[in-house]
Amino acid sequence: MQIGTSRLRTIVMLGGIIVLFKTIWDFYWGQLDPLAYFGIEVPQGLRGWRGYFVLITVVIITTAIAYYIGKKIIDKIGTQLLGIDKELHKLDCEKGKYEPKFFREAGPHWIDFEEGYVHKRSEVDEVIKKLQKEPRQVIEGGPASGKSVLLKYVGYKLFKAKYHVYYIDCRRDEEEVVKNYFKEALAIDNAKTLIIIDNYQGQIDNCEFFLKQYRNQSIRKTKVLIATRPLTSQTERRTEEIKKLSTTKVIAHQITNELMNLYWLKQLQLSEEQTKSHFGVFNDYKEDLWYLSYALLTYKLDKGVSRQNDFYERIRERIQEIEFAEDVFFPLSILNRFEIPMERSFLVDTEHGLGIEKSNIDNLLEKHEILKTELIGSKRKITAYTLHHSSLASLIYETGRETRLGEDIKNRIEKVAGDCEEISFVFHYLMNSDLLHYCDPSSLFFHETLQWIIEHHISKHSVKKKIQISFQNRIDSDQPLEEIEVYLYVFLRIFPEDIIHEFIDEVNLDKLTRRIVEISDIQRVTSFFGSTHGPFMKKMLERIDLKIIRSKVANDIRSLASMSYLLALTDKTVAQDFVYQIGISHIRNLFKNRKFSSINEMGGCYAAFAFTDENIATELLAVITNEPEKLSESMNESVDYIESPNAFFNEIMSLIDGVYMTMLPHELHHEISDNLFDGLDKLITERLAGCKWSSVGTNGGNMHQLETLDETTKNIKEEHALRFGYLPEGYLERILARFGVTLTIL
Repeated sequence: MQIGTSRLRTIVMLGGIIVLFKTIWDFYWGQLDPLAYFGIEVPQGLRGWRGYFVLITVVIITTAIAYYIGKKIIDKIGTQLLGIDKELHKLDCEKGKYEPKFFREAGPHWIDFEEGYVHKRSEVDEVIKKLQKEPRQVIEGGPASGKSVLLKYVGYKLFKAKYHVYYIDCRRDEEEVVKNYFKEALAIDNAKTLIIIDNYQGQIDNCEFFLKQYRNQSIRKTKVLIATRPLTSQTERRTEEIKKLSTTKVIAHQITNELMNLYWLKQLQLSEEQTKSHFGVFNDYKEDLWYLSYALLTYKLDKGVSRQNDFYERIRERIQEIEFAEDVFFPLSILNRFEIPMERSFLVDTEHGLGIEKSNIDNLLEKHEILKTELIGSKRKITAYTLHHSSLASLIYETGRETRLGEDIKNRIEKVAGDCEEISFVFHYLMNSDLLHYCDPSSLFFHETLQWIIEHHISKHSVKKKIQISFQNRIDSDQPLEEIEVYLYVFLRIFPEDIIHEFIDEVNLDKLTRRIVEISDIQRVTSFFGSTHGPFMKKMLERIDLKIIRSKVANDIRSLASMSYLLALTDKTVAQDFVYQIGISHIRNLFKNRKFSSINEMGGCYAAFAFTDENIATELLAVITNEPEKLSESMNESVDYIESPNAFFNEIMSLIDGVYMTMLPHELHHEISDNLFDGLDKLITERLAGCKWSSVGTNGGNMHQLETLDETTKNIKEEHALRFGYLPEGYLERILARFGVTLTIL
């Protein structure tokens, strides 16, 4: 891990102060009487104070000079991008420090590529070719699917082709360091430069900002290659930029046979004929390359593996060969399985923590057996540790459960947590750490932990206080609003309403409301309100001047519709006053002049205003009814980019879906949606008549080619249930029947 900017600045300043202080003191004290220099003679009685005056003067001058020089040094070396040659330890390999190796927990080194110990999957050349056509590319794959090795192989190849290749790891490098790396990368626009970004999902907001700036600054030449896990629904609103990029998906089992062949050849020097009898042993490990690698490393040709327990026993033996590893690896594995580091203070604390010797941890760190990272805590930066991968953590955790690995540390865990079960330990850690502040709120782990707390411990005062403090710290933090939004979204949906009211009554929202009011991106504001409507938003509205918000959205129909809808979800009276202050006629004109990007966007705006106020809905329906040509033109544009003959049909289905969900809290949703489809009747009927394909499903499955829309009965039950199963019985059929489409649910 690279030294953080703040830490480097501290080191430089302290060193500078020591050196400069000695130099300036010797000169100042030995050569000058500082007051005499200005023609002032110090009275005899005050001469004893001269030394103090000189001391203070020297300290001020020394600190100022050290700070200036330190800042200059930081600008030069503190944010220097890490070259792929350094990441792969090229110089050390050339000096003979490393021998080629099939599998390294810290990732392959230069010599491993040079000597053919790293499998070159077909995607390497494909990605390099794609980078020539479109300089920003994404590698997507599950945990332990080989993304990082693929990135490094591409970097290795391009470095040898005389490219400048830089490597950024968003899991390993602290946020401040990554921000500085991105700042430096944005100053480059060179076709022979590649920026590799690994573990995008570890710092989504940092990466999204970089991609947005890359686009906004019209950078065209610098190549960017990103690796990420599959994106989740919880991160949907935070991942707009990466979704626009070309993606190559990788799967572990695509290369497992080749990987095993490489191991037999390089590590064991077996012939192809000899390997055949051993292949079947590894079928259980082909979905995870970490598991497969460990299975290969622990496999003994003379003994084989007759049971899975043999596999775990050999992993235990291998871990016990590493000095001090047993006591550190197992507790780290409990949290690292969920991509969560463990704080150093907890590992070494003898009262509430695990009492592990600092020197033992440092020894493992020096040997690259564990990784060190910096977390942003509620009040300060936190030093924490992880294993090399979540899959490795899972493997060690399972080994600990199945064998006698870490018996001493298990006893310590049971002593401090009251139970050696995972959830009890995690709860104990939560109560004695800053976990709630830096844990990813969109993770399944976060959900399950909070739900378990609610069920078992929420009545305890100490637990409520801990959560309330973390809640306040998160709201008051300087984290991006997107991160605070996701945290609140999860929190406000997991906790019971009475607990939410209790917390919100005591929480201070002054800093958060100031940030909301000051932000210029109104879509960020509406997104935030959309995540926090209800009692939390009601308290925010008591502190926010809605005139400021109104001035920001008054001339954008989409933002205005979103804002009015979100206000109405919390307080309809406030929402109606909000839109009436803008004026119905003004809203009507905005709607009329808007060139909608899709029929769904138009329907969503209508439904949002209809939920807020029926008078506005009536005005907008008049526009829909009286402007069919304009709407038709917008509808053409909305589906032109979709390479499918049934694009318009799917747009209609999305419209039905969106309008119904928008109106779901409204007691008149049937009437309002019927009015909308009355206005669109002619337009939709004409467009559907030209469709030759049809399918309700847009979930990525196979489309069914049909002669007419009337034949949509085929396979419709499964697709209808998957996407529209929440709709009332007969609702979808009734809407589609208006346009001559008959759905018979089999």
